[in-house]
Amino acid sequence: MMDNSNSCPKGLEELLSQKYLDKNNGKDPWGKDLNFRCPGTNDTDSADISSSGPDRQEGSQDDIKSWE
Repeated sequence: MMDNSNSCPKGLEELLSQKYLDKNNGKDPWGKDLNFRCPGTNDTDSADISSSGPDRQEGSQDDIKSWE
């Protein structure tokens, strides 16, 4: 946010274009796109980043969340 005049990046694509991430960093270890929300709903001072985990099913027990 500091590099974007205190505003959130619009999405992972913006972080990729600004070279904060490379093309593989926008995906979880299972090859699925990460979920990105800024400002976060759970972490309102930052961003929420989550992955559906190894089963690739959103809302299951193996989900990975930056705020937990």
